[in-house]
Amino acid sequence: MVQRMDIGDLGQLTTLGDGGEGVVFRASRVPGQVYKEYKASVAHELSVDGLEKTVALLERFPPAARQFVSERSAWPETLVTRNGNIAGFLMQEVPGHFWCEHGMAGRPRSGLTDWNKLVTRADWMDKQNIESTVPKFRVSNKADARSLHRVLLDLAQLFRHLHEAGIVVGDVSGQNILWTVRPEPRVFLIDCDGLRSEGERAVTISKQSPDWFDPLLNGDTNLDSDRYKLATAIYRAYFAEAFATPSSSAPTGGRIGSRIAALAAAGTGPSPRTSAQQWCELLEEIDDDRPRRLWSRRVPAPAANPGRNLDARPDRDWKRRG
Repeated sequence: MVQRMDIGDLGQLTTLGDGGEGVVFRASRVPGQVYKEYKASVAHELSVDGLEKTVALLERFPPAARQFVSERSAWPETLVTRNGNIAGFLMQEVPGHFWCEHGMAGRPRSGLTDWNKLVTRADWMDKQNIESTVPKFRVSNKADARSLHRVLLDLAQLFRHLHEAGIVVGDVSGQNILWTVRPEPRVFLIDCDGLRSEGERAVTISKQSPDWFDPLLNGDTNLDSDRYKLATAIYRAYFAEAFATPSSSAPTGGRIGSRIAALAAAGTGPSPRTSAQQWCELLEEIDDDRPRRLWSRRVPAPAANPGRNLDARPDRDWKRRG
């Protein structure tokens, strides 16, 4: 049974953020959680049944997977009502290590460490007029490169758990994936009220974000469009290419880069696309340096004799082309 709570029981509400579909508040009487209230502009499309189903999806996972997913997502938990009607829901507050200070020197702003800051790092990391607490990956440094690999692996593992349970993320973008390396490399997914079982709808109509559209999608987002967006997220983050479309030709050489580029190209092409499991296999090998069998028959290996073992050294130049 999905729990419900009247908005009057939340206490004082303090605005934390304003998004396309709702406003997020801190509620004084529910520490550790925040409240998302839907805007009037989407009231006509709200599905209470869809939201209740999303809340219940977390129980679909076996215990270990449930813990993994719940620690990495702002999953809807308690429905909030106003005059008996659904107004929004409570969810876990974003942990403090996913927040940062980032902006012009002398006046940085507090905000979330989202995927956009990772994929655009080549544009801001070495600028003296930018002040930021966002980790600055020096990819010539092996420790930095390994941290990046582990962030990507954590994202792939999250998608693997979701997809194994038949759950579609749907609207993947550079704003709803958060990341950190402190105290360990980890991701955190927000806007989780859009998660749903494939073939069903969530609380609002299925949507996609600009620059993340799956060009081959016909209809609602699904597991295959998730694979497209996972490949896009990993490719852009690895190569610091903010708006690039994955290509089988790596922007800067190197065996690791070549394999990531090839897997990403397969993940954004026609079906069958690269699965989250295949991403996990590749990134686990990169992380532990031990060779494994990485490629299924469905995924083309890059040309020019890539060799059996991955080169554990990070590429030395991931700066954006042009």
